[in-house]
Amino acid sequence: MKIKKLVITPSNYIYKIEHLNRSISLHEGHIDREALINIDYEGIVETSKGEKLLLAPATFKDQLESIKRKAAIIIPKDLGFIISETGLTKESVILDVGGGSGAVTCQLAALCKKVYSFDINPEHVKVIKTNCEDMELNNVELKELDIKKIKFPETIPEQVDLAVIDVPEPLEAIPMLDKVVKQSGFIVFYTPHISQAQQVVEKLDSNYKIITVIELIQRRWEVENKLLRPKHNMLGHTAFLTIVRKFLRP
Repeated sequence: MKIKKLVITPSNYIYKIEHLNRSISLHEGHIDREALINIDYEGIVETSKGEKLLLAPATFKDQLESIKRKAAIIIPKDLGFIISETGLTKESVILDVGGGSGAVTCQLAALCKKVYSFDINPEHVKVIKTNCEDMELNNVELKELDIKKIKFPETIPEQVDLAVIDVPEPLEAIPMLDKVVKQSGFIVFYTPHISQAQQVVEKLDSNYKIITVIELIQRRWEVENKLLRPKHNMLGHTAFLTIVRKFLRP
């Protein structure tokens, strides 16, 4: 993994450490490599300025927050809803179309059996490859591919439980869904504009059940002593999620 450890200050500021076999220089002071070895890279360590910091394990969340970015990503408030709404398990097979920077690819690869990640932009494909390697994910099949060329079984050898569609022209994905997505599988169209969601709903026929079209708004709160108030920097619109389930009638 790219992020090896976390260094946490008394005020809970977090430093992400990528290299362990070397000394660390922080605002709170210098930590010698020998001191890190003596505590076996976990526990309380004292800096050259006398500050006592906590060295703790990094989680997958810490890794995901540090991925290289070439394009905007589907953020946790949306991605978490996709995971829960589509009932993903460790046996699920995923198609991620318009992989971008690979946030969906990496998160779902960590949870599921297999992810096929396709993007038409070669620079995006390079970034996804790097991020998958940094997170040591070996269950991702990555291709530079136009969405109109995705076919089962020619370009994708198995049907998927979920297809995530995050492309400028989502209607281009619809022709391939009949064969690529399993019976009762899910499709999520991630679109910035409600008019795109409307076009998708109008285009899909009776072989698809519209589960929901939803926009998720996230508002955090200040909770300190007797102070209770919503934070001003509310995370508002990111995109509309159109979640669909396939019930293909022979």
